[in-house]
Amino acid sequence: MLFDCGSDCRHSIKEALPSLNNGNIHEHIDTVYVSHVHGDHCGGLEWLGFATYFNPAARKSITLRMAEETWFELWEDTLSGSMTAISGKDLKAEDYFKIALVLDNNHSFDFNGIRCELVETIHVDGGDSGIGKFNYGLQMMDSASGGSAFISGDTTYDLDSLMPSWLEADIIFQECETSTFKSGVHCNYADLVLLNPDIKKKMWLYHYSPNPSLDAVADGFAGFAVKGQSFEA
Repeated sequence: MLFDCGSDCRHSIKEALPSLNNGNIHEHIDTVYVSHVHGDHCGGLEWLGFATYFNPAARKSITLRMAEETWFELWEDTLSGSMTAISGKDLKAEDYFKIALVLDNNHSFDFNGIRCELVETIHVDGGDSGIGKFNYGLQMMDSASGGSAFISGDTTYDLDSLMPSWLEADIIFQECETSTFKSGVHCNYADLVLLNPDIKKKMWLYHYSPNPSLDAVADGFAGFAVKGQSFEA
């Protein structure tokens, strides 16, 4: 399962899987989970849909999984403009992918023995305008080992919504801006560094600016996650 796509998964997937060609993507990726609709988290889904659509063996072999409200925004506002018509055909999302939405009355799904619970947080506060954006991180629990991992997605620094997941997880992947100013739409390093040491020591930081000058390990974190790194919970 791929958690988000980055800015353009055409290149990142190829780098991670050197033997990959467009015809066998489905042999490596079963499911793509989308935490929210921003270009640096769903980039390349159009390519992924086209790459499998034009291969009869791969067509509709990849599942898109996300919160119901995320899906409507993703398809209507991001993907449909270029994917609804090919060679005179009027196409729908279901022509490219299997669509598996997580509904509000459930808010969880199972993936290969891993229980995945959606953790809803605010990424962009709409204020009086009401035009905000929710993010859905994942709390993942292995029924066999009992291990638990949390990956945040993009979120404001809201202890009420994040702390329960931080406390429960054995390993945390927390998005973190490392800029000297606080944008208000991400968790900033200056806030995270003040957390309890027991939380920081199991927290890997990602989504940071290139070449951060900070020493996350010295500050009590597990570290900055880097490309190609593997983890066990």
